Amino acid sequence: MDQLFNTSLEKNVGTADKVIRATVASSMIGAACSKKISTTGKVILALGAAMLLATSLTGKCPAYQAAGIDTRNYDDE
Repeated sequence: MDQLFNTSLEKNVGTADKVIRATVASSMIGAACSKKISTTGKVILALGAAMLLATSLTGKCPAYQAAGIDTRNYDDE
């Protein structure tokens, strides 16, 4: 049961990656506000934007961890 709620996810998102994620999320939010997008499209864009913002703010990406990717620059730390 402890493994289910394990919050020991390592930070694995670098600064440039965070900026790109935040920029793309902002664009997705803008697109979701368009009248030309269907309701389903708006929901998909909003969920995608929320995911990108969350990973950008926390610096932790579960998909990166699963793939063994780490974009941090350790020289800056």
